Amino acid sequence: MTSTVTSVYIISAVIGLYMDMTETVQRALVPCEVDSGIKGTAYGIDYLVVGISFIMPTPW
Repeated sequence: MTSTVTSVYIISAVIGLYMDMTETVQRALVPCEVDSGIKGTAYGIDYLVVGISFIMPTPW
């Protein structure tokens, strides 16, 4: 049981570091590509697409 809990913590840390590195670039690209008036909408669409892409490969 202890090795399973430790594995979950290690995997979560690795995924968190990966998300930190990739989301920074993603957040920097959104304001460069859209007008300042629709920046909030662009961020919303971006996070919607990312969220859906994380849910899609999940086995039901």
